[in-house]
Amino acid sequence: MRNSEEYLKKISTTFSGIDIQYRVEKGRAEEAIIMNAAAETETLITMATHGRSGLGRWLLGSIAEKVVRGANNPVLVVRANEETSSEGEAAPDSIIVPLHGSTLAESVLLYVAELAKAFQAKVTLLRSYSLKQIILSPEEFHPDLDELKGELRWEAMSYLDDKVAGLKSRGLIDVFSSVIEGDAAETIIEMGKGASNTLIAMPAHSGSVIKHWGRGSVTEKVLRHARNSVFTIRS
Repeated sequence: MRNSEEYLKKISTTFSGIDIQYRVEKGRAEEAIIMNAAAETETLITMATHGRSGLGRWLLGSIAEKVVRGANNPVLVVRANEETSSEGEAAPDSIIVPLHGSTLAESVLLYVAELAKAFQAKVTLLRSYSLKQIILSPEEFHPDLDELKGELRWEAMSYLDDKVAGLKSRGLIDVFSSVIEGDAAETIIEMGKGASNTLIAMPAHSGSVIKHWGRGSVTEKVLRHARNSVFTIRS
């Protein structure tokens, strides 16, 4: 315990001009994090993760995923690797915001507007579409799949144009939209590749409710496989 306190004390000296408090608690990491943050729902939880995958990941579990599932606070999961430095400051130069049309997903936009202003970051609103998302009954059979895809794309573009206008009305300038055909999680992960200084902002349970975590929500897949840091907000 003493070694842990000395470690935290050393880390605390790397923050300048900020009131820093630190404590060491006994117990499960995720439970201690969730309980300490619960008193103030506007408190931001910040964590680092290596994004393990495969059998080793399932055996070890993911503290970050457990915190995102259980906390009522916004959570920033920073992707760490061998080249990551703990010295100096880091800020995103762009933010990807996946939207699928729900109020839950749109709840992140207020946070994104403030983050983009603070960091002078470019914002890209992303929406994916796929014929898999539509279940057609025999009465609704659509013989022209290309036409149906066109309708889905037009609907997505119209929706994003409205959200882009909303962010620009809040004073943002560099706001763009992107409509991509494909799986929701895969399009998010792919867009983030090669852009290490890009932040992905999304609701804590995007594309699912809590029970869907068992079979894998969009947010869970992005947290596990994206190379970018991920900012999740509980609606």
